[in-house]
Amino acid sequence: ICQALVERRGIDPQQALRIARLAGGSWLRALQELQAGTENEQFLELFILLMRQAYKRDVRGMKGWSETMAAFGREKQKRFLTYFLHLIRESFMYNFQQPGLNYMTQKEEDFARNFARFINEANILPINDLANLAIRDIGQNANAKIVFFDMALQMIVLLIQSTK
Repeated sequence: ICQALVERRGIDPQQALRIARLAGGSWLRALQELQAGTENEQFLELFILLMRQAYKRDVRGMKGWSETMAAFGREKQKRFLTYFLHLIRESFMYNFQQPGLNYMTQKEEDFARNFARFINEANILPINDLANLAIRDIGQNANAKIVFFDMALQMIVLLIQSTK
């Protein structure tokens, strides 16, 4: 798949290798990764914004973030939350210093390099539960502003747990 991405799509070999790993051996998933790149980049920026605001305890910024998230449609909100879970998992795995365990783009890895230390055994499961609860609530037509603002506020507490 890596070779085909380089030859057929003219992609940089390093990026092709990352996409091939993310695709897990599926050409169709590799093509989907190429197309989903722009949405995932937007999701990465929203994830970074949330984590920085939670770290700074910027409640006003979190309110704005939750309003931005609420403006998306329900399916896009659920895709973001799935992406959120992916980045939390990858950040946790990054701590093990085993590149074979990570499936991230270069931008994601650049962020995880500094962020991963905040995701550890003390908070990985509560963060996972929080995101899964948000997915459920969004799927059941809950008020998205409330769901995302609550999630953002709880991230403050969960990131504090990482430093204890």
